[in-house]
Amino acid sequence: MSPAYQQDLETTTSTYKAADGTTITNVGLRFADSKITYTPQSGEVRGFIDSRDQVIPEYQKQLDALANTMVSKVNAVHETGYDLNGVSGNDF
Repeated sequence: MSPAYQQDLETTTSTYKAADGTTITNVGLRFADSKITYTPQSGEVRGFIDSRDQVIPEYQKQLDALANTMVSKVNAVHETGYDLNGVSGNDF
């Protein structure tokens, strides 16, 4: 048996610039007729939202830390060498 009344959902977006200059776009859901925000409590859409807001940012932090470590290590090795003019101590 289907519900007697069903509202369609629509997406909402808002865009802003972060302090580092990155453009951030937030995507949300709301009921098309009432414009009330829809926040699913469970299910596949809830999983997507949790991934976007919690799981992915944590992996981004870990990837940033890995990249920073690699930059530091490569620069440390690079600084021990010499360029074509015999100058040492340069970052890569």
